[in-house]
Amino acid sequence: MLVLCSLLLLQTAYVEGVVINEDGSVAKDVEVGTTFKLSTSAPTVQIGYANPGIRTGSDGKFRIPREECYNGMVVASTSTKSGFAEIPSQGTLKIQLLSLQKVNISLASKEKVSDVMSSSTFSSKGKVIGYGSTTWGDNLFVLPQGDLSVDISHKECRTAKVAVTFPSTLIQMQITKWKTFIGKNAPEITATEPKDFKFKSLRGKWVVVDYWATWCAPCISAFPEWFEFVKKNSSRRNKFEILAIHSPDGESREQIEGALNSIIKNKWSGVIPPFPLIFDKTGNTHDKYGIEAYPTTLLIDPNGILVGETNPEDLQRRLDSQK
Repeated sequence: MLVLCSLLLLQTAYVEGVVINEDGSVAKDVEVGTTFKLSTSAPTVQIGYANPGIRTGSDGKFRIPREECYNGMVVASTSTKSGFAEIPSQGTLKIQLLSLQKVNISLASKEKVSDVMSSSTFSSKGKVIGYGSTTWGDNLFVLPQGDLSVDISHKECRTAKVAVTFPSTLIQMQITKWKTFIGKNAPEITATEPKDFKFKSLRGKWVVVDYWATWCAPCISAFPEWFEFVKKNSSRRNKFEILAIHSPDGESREQIEGALNSIIKNKWSGVIPPFPLIFDKTGNTHDKYGIEAYPTTLLIDPNGILVGETNPEDLQRRLDSQK
């Protein structure tokens, strides 16, 4: 009985399937993963956010740890063909490789926004299949065949999901909420943890609002600069505060504790953040500010007015000017 239970647990630990060519023959030595990294060349397969994919055997079969299949999709690609499939509730997962296709996605905005790269999320039937990067104007992508939609997230503007039409798609970006508050009173920041957090108690200080997530590599790499900033300005700690607000998918400190401890040990040289970690599982704070891109780091002045984006150098200049 114990042996049988162990075998059943082992079976449920993986998503198993097969990759086939357009003619129905098995596709051996094909890279398989959970998402695509999409660009002007053939899609790159990855597992999770950055781990390399695995390859099918001589029988075209594969298996991926179920815990990695967070988006319910499995993807496969070669240099000329690709495919994807939703994980079925039962039966064999089958991915058919089809020829890649090109599309030009053109971004435009009526508002003046910074010319920085934005994140592009591609989905099929509401499930994410891959990610890419875009900038203003024309963006060429090589994509798998299928009914696709794209959602563009820029720090200063964004768009809701738009159907991808071949050979070209025009997207008119809309200004992000937080930018409309620049020069005005910053929206209220609420927290479900810590429970005693009160945004109004910060009035009179410069307040850095850093929207981040444990899964966001750029967020993690930026934190040490703020650690150094706090250390350098320890004598003026009553002049500023830094709020690290986790994305709503991390509902509490307890929920992200494992990932956070790993980051502290392996990425931050054992340094524990010397400022509050804020959680708002309701998502209300993110909705008020319209946060879609991570990291997004904003500054609120001592009077509660939203200044805009910031960094340690910017805040240092502002503190120094108050001497």
